[in-house]
Amino acid sequence: MTELYGALLLLVSCSMASASETIVLKASTVLPVTGPPLSPGYVVIEGDRIVAVGALAPEDGDVSDLGEAWLTPGFIDAGWRAFGDRVNGSGASRPAWQWSDALDREQKPQTAWEGGVTAALAVPVAQEAIDGWAPLVRFAPEGLEIVRARALLIGSLVPALERTSEMQSLLLDGARAQEAWSRYEEALSRFRQAEELGLASEDPPRIPDADPALAPLSMVLSGELPVRLRVEELAALNRLIEAEQLEGVRFWIAGEWSPPEAGNLRERVVVTLAPRTLQRLGTTKSSEARDWLESEWTCVFASEELEDPGYLRFEAARAIAKGAAREDVLAALTLVPARELGVADELGSLSPGCRADMVLWTGDPFDPRSRVSAVILAGQLRKLGAN
Repeated sequence: MTELYGALLLLVSCSMASASETIVLKASTVLPVTGPPLSPGYVVIEGDRIVAVGALAPEDGDVSDLGEAWLTPGFIDAGWRAFGDRVNGSGASRPAWQWSDALDREQKPQTAWEGGVTAALAVPVAQEAIDGWAPLVRFAPEGLEIVRARALLIGSLVPALERTSEMQSLLLDGARAQEAWSRYEEALSRFRQAEELGLASEDPPRIPDADPALAPLSMVLSGELPVRLRVEELAALNRLIEAEQLEGVRFWIAGEWSPPEAGNLRERVVVTLAPRTLQRLGTTKSSEARDWLESEWTCVFASEELEDPGYLRFEAARAIAKGAAREDVLAALTLVPARELGVADELGSLSPGCRADMVLWTGDPFDPRSRVSAVILAGQLRKLGAN
């Protein structure tokens, strides 16, 4: 079986050499996330995209049978803490391209792949409530690739209501910056059109004084983008939810207390389940991941430094063993973080149109005896370890 499986992987690897070729993969079990498990399941890939997923073999195309392998989308780590002391309150607002050098020096893709992780939210280490770019990166063969830089407020919120006014002031600055730069871009477009016709005035539109780095924060006020905070007490979160100035704002927090029963919080809160390292140290009051998931909160799993490649699936397996629904656990590792980061059309599920970022497991990914044998990234296979 080992030799056969290795030969099949080699066949798939060779067949994926052509980016335009249609590839059909058959696995003993496929977990698409957006639908029920498929046993067996088929995934059709064209180029770097998934074009079809189903329980029946497609009529056209040669099928590469992966034997007993399980196939899942790549996990998304929602809490990888990168950059160390390179980032602080005065230097966190940076466009995506400025992170590339720092990211490449941090972690190697191989470490992430071994745990089934193909993407992670690289959270700057900062304690103040600041406007910070938090890049979502893919662990691609050629290095860490930024998918999107999300403007999240990174920091710690003490239970003091006056902090809501600070946050509101910052968000309003972001809204003003967005409006100013939108007007400038429109005026610049009209100027260039007039210039092409020889009708432009001598002076182009004046560049706004507003900080362009603040502009994406306007999305926070509209509820499109959650504010990422570490909230130490439930009372502090309740104050934020109830503040009229922050009506409509959504919050992405660390879950450091038991899930409350109040249903009005669920619509505006994303919970990052507390890392196991904090639980070991006794520094968190968080309840089990199962309790959060069963309470129907929006939850994501997160590591601290991505040093333990099996961390995410260990926590997921533990939640399942304690009674959490497998589909909820899998979603918290894939589709939910992708949706909250605005990339669900690209990552987080095995769905038509998504990137062909997948993980091949030797068995059930939540069985400790299983391991990652290969990853498929943008339709290209990368074999791991020895078979």
